[in-house]
Amino acid sequence: MASATSEKLADDLRRVASDAETLWRETRHVAGDRARLVAEDANNYMHRHPWSSAAMAAGAGILIGMLLGRR
Repeated sequence: MASATSEKLADDLRRVASDAETLWRETRHVAGDRARLVAEDANNYMHRHPWSSAAMAAGAGILIGMLLGRR
């Protein structure tokens, strides 16, 4: 009886691990595709609006510098 229960438990654990691995692969591909699209959009924006992009980068740099400079 205990042997059959432990075998069923081991089988269930294998199935759960397999399902988790499949879900991880699918999620990783979706996240990668989405990140690629976001990067492509950001690149397109920077090419269409170079001065705005430079101003935003400078503003972010100043803000980060101010936050890190505070002690």
